[in-house]
Formats: sequence, C-alpha cells, structure tokens
Amino acid sequence: MNIAQFVDSKVWWPEKQGKKMSEEEINIIQEEILKFPKCRMLQIGTNFGWTVWNVLKQLDKVGGSIDTVDYAYAKAKQLKRTMKWVNHVKSVLQTYDLNGMVRYFTEGSNHFFQNECDTTYHVVFIDGDHSHKQSKRDLMNSINVLCPSGVIVMHDIRKSKYLGKKSCLRTFQEFEDPKFTKTLIKTKYRLGVLRSNLDPDGDPDHQRIADVEL
Repeated sequence: MNIAQFVDSKVWWPEKQGKKMSEEEINIIQEEILKFPKCRMLQIGTNFGWTVWNVLKQLDKVGGSIDTVDYAYAKAKQLKRTMKWVNHVKSVLQTYDLNGMVRYFTEGSNHFFQNECDTTYHVVFIDGDHSHKQSKRDLMNSINVLCPSGVIVMHDIRKSKYLGKKSCLRTFQEFEDPKFTKTLIKTKYRLGVLRSNLDPDGDPDHQRIADVEL
C-alpha cells in the first residue's frame, strides 16, 4: 500500500472519532506544504492523528516529512484517555511502516523544543494546549525553529466557552512582529496564519516549486 492508498483508505481513523478539523482547514495546510519542496512540517497536538494522516499525500509528493508532538507521559492528566490515542498513533506508524516520514514525540512540546528538536521547519501547525500561556510558549518556540520563509498556522483562533478568554485567540491577537504578516482565516474553527515576509528566493533553505519536478 503506497501513501496515497493509505490516506484514501482511512484505515488510520478509529471508529466513533469525529473530525478534528474541517476539510477547508486541512486543504489550507496541504496547500502550504506544496509550496516547499522537501517540506519539513511540525505539528503540535497530535491527538488521534487526523492532521498527520491527511497531509501525508502532500508531504510524499514533495519528498517531505513531519514531526508531530503530543503530551502523553505519566504525569499527564487524563492519562488513560490520552494513552488511547498514543497507542493508536504508534500502532498505525508501525503497521504501515511510516516511521521514515513521521516522527512521533510524546513528552510534550516544552520537552520537545528543549531536548528533541534537531531541525528547522517550513510549515508549523499549532493545535496543542490552547491556554494563553502555553500557546504563546509554543508560538515563540516555533518561531525559533521556523525556516526564514516559513509559515505558522494556529488552530482554534476563536472565542468560545470551552476555550475561555485566556486562550490561543489572545496569543494570536497580541502577536506583533514586522517580520510576519498575520491573517485570520474564518474557517469553521478559525485559523490564524503567521507568514514570514521574507521572499522565498532570498531563503537558502527554500527552492522554488517551479524549479523542482514533482
């Protein structure tokens, strides 16, 4: 089974699990990946892997890879529930031999950035802890490992009773940096996009898509 067949089969998605993102939101991230040959993507907040599995076709097309990070070690709250998705993701990666394209880290984003991150990324998708404190920390850490012409996409940039006022919405609203253009996309759950203002042609780590055979 090749990557396209794997994604289309949806064998990776457990029954009774709802979609974690809208099709429109997935399409936006897929389009960002296709802008970067040999795209390296980072995702914070794996859950059952909805985003990971849905971007593998695009990553395969450009010869890319993804690092995905979640919070699932012994001190985590709701450990039993958390381990369900950790075991599911690990099983899928092993069963379908995806470890060459996907690296899975389970000790939280703070630990990942401090101890395990060993590269830079073209596309970063932040959908982890939605609190203001942690989402801000994830954003700042992501900027530090972003390729010069890269893009960061934040999920759930919206008001809701579940998220509260001190949330990733506040993180996105407060962020100001002349090196980035900030855009709120009004999808179902709202995406906040932070795009580097650097011309890709001025980024030695970026090769124009037109120059590469896909």
